[in-house]
Amino acid sequence: MRRGTILPVRRRRDGPDTAIAIVNLVLLLILFFLVSGGLWNRDAPTGLRLAETRAFDPARLPRPLLELTPDGRLALDGQAVTLAGLPEALAGASRVHLLIDRSAPARQLLHLLGSAGFDGREVVLVTVRAGGGGPGRGAGR
Repeated sequence: MRRGTILPVRRRRDGPDTAIAIVNLVLLLILFFLVSGGLWNRDAPTGLRLAETRAFDPARLPRPLLELTPDGRLALDGQAVTLAGLPEALAGASRVHLLIDRSAPARQLLHLLGSAGFDGREVVLVTVRAGGGGPGRGAGR
């Protein structure tokens, strides 16, 4: 009776290992995208036009409309309002339309949305087309 081993016999690989080729290809692709991404001119016009706020007819915009000016002042439907008086001014409104200038810092918008006046209310961002062409709406919450 012949005794054999329990472990299977390992065979030698006949072909080359493809893992090295795959790693080389991935590294070359990463290098290519790093180099070509650095050549992109960020100052060149891309055809993307951001929303602009210009003079507009407030009667054509949805209500209640809360306007946040670049200097931080608030106006609700054309009437000046303070941040502290905002919850009382928005009483009964389930939706608020918010008009903000595109040059306003994001922290100003986040500070406003974090205030007590927006608890449980739907917020819709309103933009005005350049040239006074009328309102366009973008939803946000």
